Amino acid sequence: MKRAKRRTEAASASGAPFDAESLYRDASDKKALESLNEFQREAELTRRYEEVARRRQREELLQQNATAKDGRLEALSDIRARRARMKQLQSKASDSSSNASSEEGEIVCRGASEMEISGGEETPGEETPQTPARVPEDQAETKTAIAKKRPATRLEEGEGNLFAEDRLEFEEGRRGVSSRHLFRVSLQLQQQQQQQQQQRQQQQQQQQQQQQRESAVYVHPSPSPHPKGQCKIRQGI
Repeated sequence: MKRAKRRTEAASASGAPFDAESLYRDASDKKALESLNEFQREAELTRRYEEVARRRQREELLQQNATAKDGRLEALSDIRARRARMKQLQSKASDSSSNASSEEGEIVCRGASEMEISGGEETPGEETPQTPARVPEDQAETKTAIAKKRPATRLEEGEGNLFAEDRLEFEEGRRGVSSRHLFRVSLQLQQQQQQQQQQRQQQQQQQQQQQQRESAVYVHPSPSPHPKGQCKIRQGI
């Protein structure tokens, strides 16, 4: 301001016309303009860098979201596929167990019919020693105890532990079904054997009663004083 005043005073004293641009024609003014330009350039560069960084961050976030969605969709598809496989396995296991039970029931019926036929063909006097069949309850109990004592299977890390509990429950259900089926078959066999024993005992009792009646009705011939040697017959009451 002092310089401008001095210049105005000098110009007024000399009588030359006033030039306003001469106030800003100084070397320091050029430096100030250059510094301002540099500052503006730096500000523009920083703004551009910030814009580029923001764009990159947005792109990275979009990519991460897309990959996360893809991973979730893949995990869901895997889970659905595994559930479908488990359902198929359960249906197959139930079908196989029902088929096995029907086949075992047919075998048991055939064996019982054959045993009845062989028992009817046996002679009444002869008695065959029968060994009672052991009930497989002990086996079923031991199997269940062993299954309980076994340590739990180590679950695999990652996606392997998704359906480990379902698999264990499915295996336990199959074991329970097999043990129940064995127990029922053993009960059927025991009942059939008991019925056969009762039938044989009844036949033996009937035969003994018939023999007793015959011995009571008829008497063996003994020497009689009659000349013709006739034997007296006692009539049963």
